[in-house]
Amino acid sequence: MTIQCTFYPQAWQNDYAIPVDAEGPVTWTTNWPDDKPLPANNDYESDQLARESDAPLWIQNWSGPFYVEVNQVFSTPQ
Repeated sequence: MTIQCTFYPQAWQNDYAIPVDAEGPVTWTTNWPDDKPLPANNDYESDQLARESDAPLWIQNWSGPFYVEVNQVFSTPQ
């Protein structure tokens, strides 16, 4: 299945992760095994998607805090 990932960059301020402006595109699609449940949003497994080669390079290299949301992409029949 195809999933869409959305990256939310953050920075530390007073021991809190706060949203910051993105340095480029924040969404990308990648393949996910059909027999595996989707990872939870803002979870270790979904955060690992930001380090995969399908993610934009700036996201792969992001050194600050962040979280990733995941949604299944539904194709519309032609």
